[in-house]
Amino acid sequence: MGEYAFRNSDGVLIQVGCCEEMYNIRYMDRFKVSRIEGNKDCSTVLDCLWRLPFPDEDDVPIGEYSERANQWDAFRWYPLPGFVFEDHPNETFCLHSIKNDSKDRLKAVVISNEKEKMWSVPVEDILSYIRDEELKARLEKYAEE
Repeated sequence: MGEYAFRNSDGVLIQVGCCEEMYNIRYMDRFKVSRIEGNKDCSTVLDCLWRLPFPDEDDVPIGEYSERANQWDAFRWYPLPGFVFEDHPNETFCLHSIKNDSKDRLKAVVISNEKEKMWSVPVEDILSYIRDEELKARLEKYAEE
């Protein structure tokens, strides 16, 4: 079952995600769509995973992102070279998505490349591993919310 909304810019019906995975909309764009009855309200829903705010996707209309990590995961990942969890020293990690938890705090969702297990961490914990300055600036804004 998918989650759908109307894109405010042109009124087009789009799929924004599925269940709690909002892979076709960035968190910063959640007010740029309108709720459809029976679907999540992007402007208020909590505990969802949101697409990362990649600057090179700024001209892509909400709901029309095509780049994805693999055939099973519709999110686009960002590599985090050097990022480690003490309990997982031999794994490499990517930034998977942003999560707005029920305490209304934004978290970075990190995924293991080897095991595809995910963890939520404070956004501040991953900022030093982000090489794209514009993406980093956007994530810093998220950390301030």
